[in-house]
Amino acid sequence: MKKIIYVIGTGRSGTHLLGRTIGSHPLIEGHIEDPEFFHPAVNIAVKQDIAGKGYIALQKRRLLWNYKKLLRRTSSNYILEKSHPVIWFSEYLMRKLDNSLFIGIIRNPYQTVSSMLNHSGVLSWYSALPQDKPNRFLGITRENKSFFKDLPIESKCTYRWISHREELYRLQKVLKDRYFLFQYDDFLLNHEEQLDQLSTFLNIENRFSSEELKTTSLDKWKSFLSPEQIKNIDETVKFAFTEASSPT
Repeated sequence: MKKIIYVIGTGRSGTHLLGRTIGSHPLIEGHIEDPEFFHPAVNIAVKQDIAGKGYIALQKRRLLWNYKKLLRRTSSNYILEKSHPVIWFSEYLMRKLDNSLFIGIIRNPYQTVSSMLNHSGVLSWYSALPQDKPNRFLGITRENKSFFKDLPIESKCTYRWISHREELYRLQKVLKDRYFLFQYDDFLLNHEEQLDQLSTFLNIENRFSSEELKTTSLDKWKSFLSPEQIKNIDETVKFAFTEASSPT
């Protein structure tokens, strides 16, 4: 049976590196942010909480149809689909596609937020989307919606990281044996061991072609983020998890 391997996570967290690594395998047909899939996936992710349910349901069905066409037209038994916003409807795809597998990756908040602040595409969402309504993609919740728009940009990016992190962990309970979650630091520092785990999960021989890994990226944030930005990131994480654990 042909399998689609989805790489999921938040932007700027290593999904590109993971996708390129998986796609380097000679048995895997790679699609990294292919517009046929990536643009519809982004549309669903950013509008899931602000558009009508009927509209989102229709967009999911259309994208599902694209995936089914991909399965029919390819001769490969393994297909990589690296559109990380699929994180927000992985559960839907699990139910609709028996041949779907999911691989997530988590990067620590300092690395992720630092990279977000250097990416105009990531930052553009804060002017394109409402900032006073709950939105899982941006990390806007009922608890923070009243003050989200007034936060410094690094705090806003941290909320986005938190929201995606929580979803990545929630999916472990839902997707179960069809899901594997990597830690970015481990993927760089223990690369061969991680590739062995990847090959075991996919049930294929470890024939991935590793690119040169830049382990200096692990500490790059230290020379980019200011003490004030680090403080804001830390306070945002602390506040978010304190709110999550508070009794209602």
